[in-house]
Amino acid sequence: MLVPLNGTKSIRFSFNSKNSRVKLVPNIVEAFLKFDDVVTLNPQIRAKADAVAGSLGEVEQARALFEWVRDEIPHSKDIGAEQVTCTSSEVLAAGTGICFAKSHLVASMMRHVGIPCGFCYQVFENSLASDSESLALHGLNAIYLTTTSSWHRIDPRGNRADIAASFSTDAEVLAFPEMRFLDDCIYASPLDVVVSGLRHAESITTLWPNLPSTLPAEQGTGDHPLPAEIQTKQ
Repeated sequence: MLVPLNGTKSIRFSFNSKNSRVKLVPNIVEAFLKFDDVVTLNPQIRAKADAVAGSLGEVEQARALFEWVRDEIPHSKDIGAEQVTCTSSEVLAAGTGICFAKSHLVASMMRHVGIPCGFCYQVFENSLASDSESLALHGLNAIYLTTTSSWHRIDPRGNRADIAASFSTDAEVLAFPEMRFLDDCIYASPLDVVVSGLRHAESITTLWPNLPSTLPAEQGTGDHPLPAEIQTKQ
């Protein structure tokens, strides 16, 4: 499963204080507030988002929603779950998902309370992949806060002994800070290769050697150089 990278339009924002150039895909902020058949919105998601966000201010709403998904929806691999979830509704109902699926739920909850939210991707070497030339994707989110007039990348993957991602408007604290980013894009919709991979997987066990992937030649320029060996499992 390989992802094409072309046809993007750019707009300049900053990631926290780093003043990175990023591209919105598409270049319309309103697209980052819409729902579809993956970033879904149902009564259960509305109710949970409202309960978690309450009447807090924008930044604290974003923090609360991020932390709820990070902490209360365990990563499937961490708990040995075999069910593969994809849509936001599936993730909330099942109470689990891998990085991509959890990012879909974050997007739905953020968008419901009016916070623009999109998707970013990192790349790593999947030691279980049969194709040694491809690099697997890791999915996370980016949110736009009017309070800071900036986009902020956040990773709701879920923490464990060797992972300590957190919410910050000052500096990124991601699950895998050593990983290179696929490109400098924030996508309004999950990549097709991600959605297809999740929907066609029969179990987490069969999915892992076939995680959504990209070829090195297709990568953009990310913030971090890609280490010679990254065998991190999402």
